[in-house]
Amino acid sequence: MRYLTPDQFGARMAAIAKALKENVRTGQAEILTETQQEFVKRSSGTLTSGVLRKMGHPYATRSPQTPVDPSIVNDQGGGVRRGWRKAGPRFQNGAYRGSVTNSDPNAQFLLGTKRMVKRPIDTYVAGVMRPKFRNRMRAALREGLKA
Repeated sequence: MRYLTPDQFGARMAAIAKALKENVRTGQAEILTETQQEFVKRSSGTLTSGVLRKMGHPYATRSPQTPVDPSIVNDQGGGVRRGWRKAGPRFQNGAYRGSVTNSDPNAQFLLGTKRMVKRPIDTYVAGVMRPKFRNRMRAALREGLKA
């Protein structure tokens, strides 16, 4: 068994802390990119406004009969699809934080209105990304501890 001096031990702990921080930051950045890609994918539905009109506006609250999962957002010009932006990761209050938001004015309608059903794209993407995030962070911690 190899013994470390206090200085060697301190240097080893500093190296591990540095590796952990970098691995977590890298993992967060990768997850943010994947999350943005998932939102873009989920915002690329193929039903046009004309098709939806012929279907009797199936996303209307008066008689919702959504032809596909309501978390799939139909493209209709691509503004919502192109509006997904990621921010971060940034170190704040002892943790890395990041977000994916949508800058398109029409994105507000995803929350639903009096006339339109809510489009739970955020719930869907969170469900897809949660286990990926957990696994990525576990791997980052495992690798950081090897430093």
